[in-house]
Amino acid sequence: MNKQHLLKLLSTSIMSFITMGGLAQGNLAAASKTTGNEVSVQVKPDGTKLIQGPDGSSIQIQPDGTKLIQDTDGSSIQIDPNGAKMIKRSDGTTIQIKPDGTKLIHNPDGSSVQVQADGSKFIQDVDGSSIQVEPNGTKMIKKSDGTLVQIKPNGTKLIQHPDGSSIQIQPDGTKTIKRADGTSVQVKPGQNTWD
Repeated sequence: MNKQHLLKLLSTSIMSFITMGGLAQGNLAAASKTTGNEVSVQVKPDGTKLIQGPDGSSIQIQPDGTKLIQDTDGSSIQIDPNGAKMIKRSDGTTIQIKPDGTKLIHNPDGSSVQVQADGSKFIQDVDGSSIQVEPNGTKMIKKSDGTLVQIKPNGTKLIQHPDGSSIQIQPDGTKTIKRADGTSVQVKPGQNTWD
């Protein structure tokens, strides 16, 4: 049973349960009802509702409004009253969505992606490399060897190596090369010498 079908049955089942006398008769003890759709609805004394589909999938609604939807494949979605969501996929991936729209994705291999509400992104790989993308399009790439690459929206690239050397490449192809010893040279497009 897919989540959409279970959610549709949820509203039908709760209304059916209430109108059939579960809570309408003032029964504050744990109540249970199986509807004609083979969906089980339980209401605990604290007001927690548990709706289970015939395939074992379920929706739990806490008195504070927190919802937990669980599928038979092990995946789940928790929705908090403030709108925050925690999604767990059956492959082990987790996705956290904060009320401001920030998303944090953790993959089973240890890599992660963070997307801020402003559109900036931070991608972290298991080898220590990362990519950061700002809303204006600027990219900062950190390689596992410590090399940093900055790419600006206008096409300018700055490559910084761990030994202190760097290369800056302008959109017109002009290169400014700085060696680890501090000396530098500028190479224009079509120029064959580096000194």
